[in-house]
Amino acid sequence: MNNQEIANQIKNYLQNEYALMRELDVSGTKGGKMRQKSGDITETLIEMIWNDLAENYPNLNAHIYTGTDKPYRIEDYDGNYIEESVDKHCYINNELVLAIECKSYLDKCYMQRADGDFNLLKSYNKNFDGIIVSIENGIADNSYNFFLNRKNIDKVYYLAIGKRNSAKDKKICYHEERISDQLIMQLIEGIEQYFKKYNNN
Repeated sequence: MNNQEIANQIKNYLQNEYALMRELDVSGTKGGKMRQKSGDITETLIEMIWNDLAENYPNLNAHIYTGTDKPYRIEDYDGNYIEESVDKHCYINNELVLAIECKSYLDKCYMQRADGDFNLLKSYNKNFDGIIVSIENGIADNSYNFFLNRKNIDKVYYLAIGKRNSAKDKKICYHEERISDQLIMQLIEGIEQYFKKYNNN
């Protein structure tokens, strides 16, 4: 499957999932279930992209895990350790190459938490990247730049053009028309760089 086919699959997936969410909204489903559904969408599309790309690089041993299923062991210089995780951990040839925080929208609180998690994950090993993938952008530019400048977060990808409008938060999936084919492709190409790097080694 080439990248354009992967992008088309992701777009179709989003359209189908948002159609289901609108049905839940009409049925009067409570907010907690709606938020859970919305959060799961980003994690699932990341799995789809990773697994589709992995099929294009059969010589690489590539796997994606839910972070809590395969937490990352952080060990200090005295041998003490903890296990830490974010939403998705991506491995190539048994090495963690990418840790991904998945959001339906990114605001200051979410980015601050991701900054702290990535800072801890990279405390004694900076050989992997930490990125955020969010459907929508809901963070002020000065806050966004502040956290990026701390260098714990390597990249942020959005799939919808423009800013999240909290005044419309009761209209489920109002942002669907702002999902960008170009931004989906940027995400796919951004993830593919890790496959290309190991494929060339």
